[in-house]
Amino acid sequence: MRVTGWPLLAFVLGLAACDDPDGTVVTHTFRESGYAPSVFTAGGGVAVEVHGTPFAGWAEDEIVAAIALPQSLPAGLRARPVAPGSSGIGLPARIVLVFGAAEGLGPRETCATRDPLPGAAPQAVGYTVWAVVCSEARVLATGRMRATRVQAGDGVALTRSLRHLFTVMGLGPQRQDR
Repeated sequence: MRVTGWPLLAFVLGLAACDDPDGTVVTHTFRESGYAPSVFTAGGGVAVEVHGTPFAGWAEDEIVAAIALPQSLPAGLRARPVAPGSSGIGLPARIVLVFGAAEGLGPRETCATRDPLPGAAPQAVGYTVWAVVCSEARVLATGRMRATRVQAGDGVALTRSLRHLFTVMGLGPQRQDR
């Protein structure tokens, strides 16, 4: 029996969905043509600004500690928490994570903020995050992700799903960057 056309496509997509234990869907991705991963290595690490939380009771430092950067970035590069609006103080770039962000929150507004950004309350299962890479108020990359199967408090799933988001956003070196 030979399977072709739409049934084959549906089968392949079904297999792909089974391979994602976190139920992630990444949208609103953008990567400025001038973006280079060296914006992070120049600062000696990845500055991460956190707004909201994926899990009730998790502090900013716990969230940042759970971050695993794309494997294509240099080994030993670590994420470190910074206060909102920390660009311009010796940091060439930062990743701003807004958990439970409103759909209308734009990238420029996200980069320019000096105040905490509001987010939806954490749920027992699943979370959403708006990620923006900023250099000062300039937007370098964006991505919005829903992780529908991550259980509250599952740090391993949080690490895995955020790494997936950063990879889809193209934060590591791309073929033309190497």
